[in-house]
Amino acid sequence: LTVPTLGDETVATRVTIEQSPSAPTVGINLLYARAGDTIVAVGVVEPEGQTDRLVELATIAFERATAT
Repeated sequence: LTVPTLGDETVATRVTIEQSPSAPTVGINLLYARAGDTIVAVGVVEPEGQTDRLVELATIAFERATAT
């Protein structure tokens, strides 16, 4: 996924989970951001190709986790 960089390192990917053979699959966008020894991980269910909510929530979580 293409997302803005947070902190020292940012990695984002989409994971698809199959609930059962007869149920629909669910896509989860995941973002990991690192600042020094602090790592923030955020996962959001969003339609494929969208990352707006993921970036919004990850930015809030990262800012709170790294505030001094």
